[in-house]
Amino acid sequence: MTESERVSFYACNLAFAALGFAAAMATQPFWTRAANASQLPGTMRTQGLDARGPFWFTVTLIIAPILAAILARRVSEMIATAQMWARVTTWAACAGSVWLAVISPDILYVLAPVVLFVPIAVAFHSRELAFTADDVALLPAFLIVYFALLDLTDADGRLLLIAAVWLLFVLRFFRTNFAFAPLGIIPLARLPFGRHVVLDLLALVIVFVPLRGSKRVLTWIAFPAFVYFFPLACSIWAVEGMPRVNFFERGQSLLHASNMMHGARAYRDTVPMHGLLEDGGLDFLFMRYAGAHSAGTVVTAHDLVGQLNAPAMYAMTAAASASPATALLAVLFVNCPASLRCAFALLALALMITAYRRQSPRLLGYAAAVVVLACLTSVDFGVYALFALVVTALLMTPRGKAFASAGIGILAAAIPIALLFAILGILGSAITRTLALPRLGPAYNLGFFAAPKALADLRFFPDVLLAFLQRPSMAVGVWIAAVAVLAVGIAMRAPSRLVPLIILAVFVAATGLSYAERHHLYGIENGGYPLLFAGVALLLSDDRTRVVGRIAAVLLLITTGITADVAVFSSVRRQERVEDASVTPLGGALFEKRDAEYVTTLRNFFAQNLGPAETFFDFTNRGLLFYLLDRRCPVPVNEVAAYESLAAQREVIEHLEKQPEVRYALIPPPNDPFTIDGVPNSERAPLVWAYLQQHFRPVFEHGAVVVWKRVD
Repeated sequence: MTESERVSFYACNLAFAALGFAAAMATQPFWTRAANASQLPGTMRTQGLDARGPFWFTVTLIIAPILAAILARRVSEMIATAQMWARVTTWAACAGSVWLAVISPDILYVLAPVVLFVPIAVAFHSRELAFTADDVALLPAFLIVYFALLDLTDADGRLLLIAAVWLLFVLRFFRTNFAFAPLGIIPLARLPFGRHVVLDLLALVIVFVPLRGSKRVLTWIAFPAFVYFFPLACSIWAVEGMPRVNFFERGQSLLHASNMMHGARAYRDTVPMHGLLEDGGLDFLFMRYAGAHSAGTVVTAHDLVGQLNAPAMYAMTAAASASPATALLAVLFVNCPASLRCAFALLALALMITAYRRQSPRLLGYAAAVVVLACLTSVDFGVYALFALVVTALLMTPRGKAFASAGIGILAAAIPIALLFAILGILGSAITRTLALPRLGPAYNLGFFAAPKALADLRFFPDVLLAFLQRPSMAVGVWIAAVAVLAVGIAMRAPSRLVPLIILAVFVAATGLSYAERHHLYGIENGGYPLLFAGVALLLSDDRTRVVGRIAAVLLLITTGITADVAVFSSVRRQERVEDASVTPLGGALFEKRDAEYVTTLRNFFAQNLGPAETFFDFTNRGLLFYLLDRRCPVPVNEVAAYESLAAQREVIEHLEKQPEVRYALIPPPNDPFTIDGVPNSERAPLVWAYLQQHFRPVFEHGAVVVWKRVD
């Protein structure tokens, strides 16, 4: 037996010892069952448990692994010289038994993985299956089969989990091409298609029928489609059939869209805080040209577009790692949210990295054009992508041609947009209002860095390293790693294979600015976790660093939260209706009950007291009200924190003075949750507050609704 075979032999025997421990754990119900409760002493008797049970249970935990290791010596020796897939299957089956024993110690389920998989590995241990990176398509295939089985049967989820894995394991013996299998997620997407038995069967047909396709199909069609439709198949949004609306956050987009529907011009009459497409522009297009009017319809359309963030992240990670398989795993790890703010920036990064790899100035020009769209969508993430664009141009050769192409790309996108804005009469306002946005930063600043709980609890070295294996601390650790990669890349001439990581690290480091102001981690997560996966992929691709890469891959596996994810997917997939009692439908969407009551109370009051052309002023940061009540917002910015400067307060007062049709004002009630960082609006905008006190008087109060009427 060679040294390598000896190591494999001990590894296999250790796996079977772990199986024995798992089986022993499943005996706990037997040892604790009371045979004669009247003879049991103390607290054990009151619980109906055998007082001798803990002793014999511990004895079993000691003896069972020893017996399992002894009995499995011959099998371990055979597997030690087997093909790699057979060894991995054996190890995974024993690990699966331990996993099931920890979740729920049921002896039949604990033994099932070994009984179902190890005999096959032993029987065909010399057969070559030639697994490749493309076999990661089996992971989407497994999820599709599992979801379909959950829909078609009422069987125990553990049984269906094992069955789905076993079916695909056996199928892999006869098939090597699963290029179209990930597309089976499309008929399972409840949000657009609903739930039907025919769709579940269609999904199974797509997975199991041997449709052959090239690697190009897998990379460019199947994987992007899977990451896009996956949340539509297993998210709470898909099950409930209606989007959940955060009253404050959604107001930032629907307010401006509603204003534009009332004739307001973007930037000039209503000012988007993030970017035109994110804050109202896209929603306005849905309202005006797609006939979307209810909150549920508009928000659903917006989030379906925002879901493109997942394919964009996939493209960026695939470009950085040169591995579609790594990209798929990264997106699933992030559990990628719908985020239109990030989508164009991530797509631009994918083009930049590809441009560098191919040394293509033309692709860099395309990336520059997408950066302009990223700025139009969300100024901050567009600027972060712009930083990465500059670094990419510096790293390409020749630099002059790269910068020229980037400049042409920016102009090619910016000039048509500028001409359109000029025709609409908003170009000057767009420039001045956008340049003024950085001055609003201090009003929204949450203060200095506050360590996540895990970092605070494990703050001593080397204990702190454990904290970085937990989220959200992990995102902080990834950001630190990105800064380190960037520092080394600047200080030393990095090899070309590492340059994609440096480009991505620029973006991740810049997203730390978002965390600095608002403690938002999603920016770091959108770029940082893909950076982490790309780094591990590069370690695994080099013989000199493969061992380190394998250790890093195992650590990533530990941090994925597989058990929690499977539990959530199983529960959500079988959920039939809205089960959360804290929300209620309103306009085709789900709102917190207190917010829905606020809207209903105000709608009833204004129906009796406001004329068709009259409106109100909101001093409570509830901008979504203007959309829900179909009224025009009388000021360019609604959030009080956005006009806390003296000049901005005077502008608000000037607008109110010029519009006598503003008949009422909404005033914050005591302890109103709709304040920015707990600072009362009366303190943020004292001039406006004084104007309201002088020109408005209390006229109505019901719960949180406080309405003042204009008296002049």
